[in-house]
Amino acid sequence: MQKRYTVSQGTALGRHGRIQVEQIGERIWVGGEVQKCITGQVSF
Repeated sequence: MQKRYTVSQGTALGRHGRIQVEQIGERIWVGGEVQKCITGQVSF
């Protein structure tokens, strides 16, 4: 079963972003269009 979630954020700050998170089988994909303000690393 394929699962997908899309979120928009940053509009009030003038930093429009849209992120998609999608689960295909056991894999999770994260992507989208953003205005990068910080960098980092996420571990699941």
